Amino acid sequence: MSDPSTGGQSASDELAYFPNAGSAQLALVRDPVKFSVRFGIERDALQPEAQDLLRNRATQVEQLAGQQLIVYTLSPAEAASAVQVLNRERSVEVAAPVLHRAGGGQDDIYVTSNFVVQFRPEVTRAQIDQLNSQHGVRVVEELGYAENGFLLAAPAGADGLGAIRMANTYRATGLTLFSHPDLISKKHRRRAATVAAPAGAGPSVQALRDAGYVSLQWHLQAANVVDAWSLTMGDPAIHVAILDDGTDTSHPEFAGKLGPQFDFSAHIPDATPKSDLENHGTACTGVAAAKGIRASGAAPECSLMLARFPEYLGSADEARMFQWAADNGADVISCSWGPPDGAGAAEPLPGATDAAIAYCLQKGRGGRGIPICWAAGNGNESVDKDGYSSNPNVIAVAASTNRERRAYYSDFGNAIWVCAPSSGAGSLGEKSILTTDRTGAKGYNDGSEGVDADYTNSFGGTSSAAPLVAGIIGLVLSANPGLTAQQVRGILKDTARKIGDGYDATGHSPDYGYGQVDAHAAVLAAQSQSQSSSSSASPPQSGRDLSVSGPAAVSRSGPPPVFTLDAGPGPQLFFAVEVATAAMLFDRAGHGAERTADTFYASWQDTGFLSGGQYSLPDQAWQRLRAADALYFRAWFSSSSQQWTDARATTSDPDFASAPAISITGQASADRELSVSGPAGVSRSGPPPVFTLDAGPGPQLFFAVEVATAAMLFDRAGHGAERTADTFYASWQDTGFLSGGQYSLPDQAWQRLSAADVLYYRAWFSSSSQQWTDALATTPDSDYAGAPSVAVGAAEQVAALHSVEHPQISGPAEVASDGPAPVFGFSLPAAMRSYRVEIAADAGLLDAAAAASRNALNFFASTTANARGTGQYRLPGAVWEQLRQNPDLYYRIAAASTPADAPDWVALDYSTPDAVAERAPRLAVTAPLGGHGTGRVLATGATNVTDPDELHWRQL
Repeated sequence: MSDPSTGGQSASDELAYFPNAGSAQLALVRDPVKFSVRFGIERDALQPEAQDLLRNRATQVEQLAGQQLIVYTLSPAEAASAVQVLNRERSVEVAAPVLHRAGGGQDDIYVTSNFVVQFRPEVTRAQIDQLNSQHGVRVVEELGYAENGFLLAAPAGADGLGAIRMANTYRATGLTLFSHPDLISKKHRRRAATVAAPAGAGPSVQALRDAGYVSLQWHLQAANVVDAWSLTMGDPAIHVAILDDGTDTSHPEFAGKLGPQFDFSAHIPDATPKSDLENHGTACTGVAAAKGIRASGAAPECSLMLARFPEYLGSADEARMFQWAADNGADVISCSWGPPDGAGAAEPLPGATDAAIAYCLQKGRGGRGIPICWAAGNGNESVDKDGYSSNPNVIAVAASTNRERRAYYSDFGNAIWVCAPSSGAGSLGEKSILTTDRTGAKGYNDGSEGVDADYTNSFGGTSSAAPLVAGIIGLVLSANPGLTAQQVRGILKDTARKIGDGYDATGHSPDYGYGQVDAHAAVLAAQSQSQSSSSSASPPQSGRDLSVSGPAAVSRSGPPPVFTLDAGPGPQLFFAVEVATAAMLFDRAGHGAERTADTFYASWQDTGFLSGGQYSLPDQAWQRLRAADALYFRAWFSSSSQQWTDARATTSDPDFASAPAISITGQASADRELSVSGPAGVSRSGPPPVFTLDAGPGPQLFFAVEVATAAMLFDRAGHGAERTADTFYASWQDTGFLSGGQYSLPDQAWQRLSAADVLYYRAWFSSSSQQWTDALATTPDSDYAGAPSVAVGAAEQVAALHSVEHPQISGPAEVASDGPAPVFGFSLPAAMRSYRVEIAADAGLLDAAAAASRNALNFFASTTANARGTGQYRLPGAVWEQLRQNPDLYYRIAAASTPADAPDWVALDYSTPDAVAERAPRLAVTAPLGGHGTGRVLATGATNVTDPDELHWRQL
């Protein structure tokens, strides 16, 4: 790589920007030979000059897949002009020179077309829109973590640096709190180098198996964690969030502990490492919360929340990661990364990240705030130059050694809050940290460390100190979940044990902060605060008649329920409402770990305590919860809109069984196993085809059948106008929804359609015989290409179609995680009368021998349904909500010669038998269609109606 301090251009005004509201201007310089290209959604062919440039003259040196960037080099004489050539191409979103920090910074910095802005509160949307229009800027998205904040896209400009200039332009208006480009920069992990112990000095692997690994975890003793375990080992309801380069979630130390996870590179709910070099996060996760099979984390019974991000990350995604953690229920966050160590230059915190961290403090944990632990750094330099770990909203953690001295690498300064035991210099007898490593051959341990390969005995740095403190905070919050982030911070300060020297009159040392963390003392202090709160003067709601009420029943297809809150006479109280599909979920200690987005919702997940007399369940939560037969509810009342100190519930945790409930009426067709099947083929001269309908178990549903000579005719918006009497027939053209299990195509329709070689079909199911309110199709309009079909031909051709020897099933190659549930087509041998579909997160789980490893998150077997010949099966919506968290799904179909309701139903044949389960077809679950986060898209019969007769019928 070229040296930008000598070969780069000098900093100029256009290459300077303001990272946040209070920082000085930061200067950047161009790399003389490197430039990056991000292609847009347009896939037009490049012009000859651009083609020649990229194919014949430039050299591709790197590809950042997660950032959709390709990096090239060219001679200094050509690089600048190459960027201008590429920015004239329609298919190029932005081409720009690679940048570096002025003054000798070596890390590459990549420019995008975006910049991040938070406008002042008084600035109206009309003013913002006018400013955007004036400068040709468009809104990419609103910032969920910053009020009046936006991710904006600027014109790239000839040199690709338009986002930098536009960020400065917006800042100069005086209308913003911060305005900075969305630069992609390297995030450095903070694992210090360690000196290995002499060969043969450690115990043998066999000896470790005999004696146990916990004895090697000296840091747990040094931080008084083992003593703290006599008080609590953690609560599964408390989630420790690790934001790092991925965690090996298959490690036995993490089994049963995994909560939400997300990859901010691939944008999928999978935080596992994606390259052989991503080992850091697994080690950090183990320090915080490993179960203790061999190596224990500080909080072995707390749950985990995991985020993976790549080596290079944009500031917009970086900020979004913290919002994700807060919105998904993180109780404490650990970060062991940041700017480069030892650079000596100030590294300001981006305004967007600063705002997202503040969001965690203000909105996280129902307004109580999320403590954020940050590794101070391993550069043996002032932490106060590091805008990340010196942020007053985080807890900067330094490293101490087993000799109770500052680790030689540990950063120091005013921002250090506490220190925690970690690695030191092996030559001085200072030990490293034993923790989890990636399983198998990957990871830090190459077999030379004297411990099993799934563990490493060489971890350390402030990278280990931060998650150790985060795990201890998990214990503190397990002992007293009502503590605020500031109270947790105060407990760490007040209970830290003084080691070393250099403390000032306030008890602070630049090397150790307020001392070395003491888990036992911290948990005792948390319990003491809880007890003092409960034994102090009666809170304002003491003796008040607190109540929450809701309707006796609501329709599943109607609006969400509205609750009435009443705190009785007296000073104002604020409230929060919790809703669950099972009352036991109100018992945090016993069942808190079983809460999911599909079974539990609390208003405090989105905001602080509320005021007023009524509360309506948000639409998004209602969409997830309404599949249940009943919703249980309770309310919390507090004298504060932000604090839980004196909060009291209308139904206490031990009394969960007495919680009131709302009955949900109406049929959830989206969550039923709906299918329609027909013969593989019919003779053109014979009777019309007969279709078999199956809605699965549950209250009665009604159906309508549609038949077409071309599958695209099911796409109403795209091809509905092409339907004619000779190409399309629907039962609803003649009558309302039907009942029963079979449907024969009317003779009149068969005479018109039988000239075709193939007939495609689908069915609609509804809970009403006259209304389309909750109607759902077995094949959505957008999936018309997957519709099942019946071959129409001569009698001998049809006979051949019925010679299928084994059940067959097919599905889409991939489905977006926020798209509709997948639909599968199948064919059954002539002797088979019923079937069952099985879907698993791993092909091995289809084998009956693996039944003990199956659960609702990794396996589903449909109820048996009747069918003959070919048919279609749609995965129920509620099941899709569970399974879509997996990156891949494998499937097969089982068939039997008995009816579906036979008491002794046994599968006679499988499309993929147990013995070759690994050959089962695979369906990839891809990133959300709508961008970040997940949602649910259901096909209904209520939109995009183009057929006049159909429109008239549906309006009846």
